[in-house]
Amino acid sequence: MIKKHNPMKVEIVSIGDDLLVGDVLDTNIAHLSRSLREIRVPLTCKVTVGEDPDMVASVLQTGIRRADVVLAIDGAAQRAVLQGVLRQMSEDAQGNAANLMYETVIGDKSLQLPGCWFESDDSLVICLPRERQEMAFLLETAVLPYLRAKIQEEQAPEHVADWLLLRAVGIVESSAHLQLADLAQQPHTRITYDSFAGQTNIRVWAEGETQHEVAERLAQLKQLILLRLGDHIYGDGSARLENVILQLLGRSGIQLSLAECHTNNIIAGTLLTLPEADKQIQAMVADSCADLATALGISLPSGDLTRWCRLAVVQLLRRTQTDVSLLVYKNVSPGGIQVLVTLASNSGVSVTQRSFGGHPDNIDQWAFSLGLTHLRRWLRVHT
Repeated sequence: MIKKHNPMKVEIVSIGDDLLVGDVLDTNIAHLSRSLREIRVPLTCKVTVGEDPDMVASVLQTGIRRADVVLAIDGAAQRAVLQGVLRQMSEDAQGNAANLMYETVIGDKSLQLPGCWFESDDSLVICLPRERQEMAFLLETAVLPYLRAKIQEEQAPEHVADWLLLRAVGIVESSAHLQLADLAQQPHTRITYDSFAGQTNIRVWAEGETQHEVAERLAQLKQLILLRLGDHIYGDGSARLENVILQLLGRSGIQLSLAECHTNNIIAGTLLTLPEADKQIQAMVADSCADLATALGISLPSGDLTRWCRLAVVQLLRRTQTDVSLLVYKNVSPGGIQVLVTLASNSGVSVTQRSFGGHPDNIDQWAFSLGLTHLRRWLRVHT
């Protein structure tokens, strides 16, 4: 239950000592602000607070008094502080049962830091993780639909509006925007974009006099977008790239072997948490190229890194006797960062490379997207 304001009021609280002193650029607040604006929910206040429990409690109590919904962004260390504060607030309210706050986990409960709701009869605090990919996913699949439904319940609009979400990979936002520009100019239609580390979300809006009219308009727009962007669209709604990959492997019965170098094993760590993934995937976990070279029985790379990756991925295929092998290598040098994706099968070897100037954030997420995009294209051709 949320308080009755017209229009609905939302505040954002971002928690972290590093954010407070400016060591980290807080791009999550910008993303949240833009997303709320798209669904026409007014954002009344944005607050950044350190990890002192008393200060966190003060900021949350003020936000709860002023707004219908408080969106709190936290990391692994800050979640314990936040949960402790909210539970203490709930315990303090036990004399007034109506104000008692109840916690509900949202999203994938197996994640290190899923989202959660703290809700009472007149307060709602939604906790979202700082990790951008997970934060955006929970925002799109749980928070925005919830807020949108509340707006529709409390208002009697002269027209109906709705949206659908398409998920794309392997295409930059500017290119998608160019290819869909004329569709966005159609009456009663909007198209908005959000890109992060090689993946682009396309939110398609439509308005009309009836829900049926809106649904038909969205369906037509979806088909046009699929025709134009084709293979770049890997799903809609709550689809996730890693789930799509596992489904393709499962349907075709293809066995995958996987190795990574200097990526913090982000691909294996994500895929192997999915149910029954170990039936389709063998991961050769290696923290460095030296570990991988030892495991494969080959020499260390010297000189031509692309050639070494081709040798390593072929050796991985032979050692594991799988149908396809994938190697993702993140190479850091004084001139920048290079991600090499190399795939081997009985049909041959294919390579994708991407270079990044400087040392950008979220480079492991880029390696994740590039590796799975290359694998998905191969699977779509060979299954």
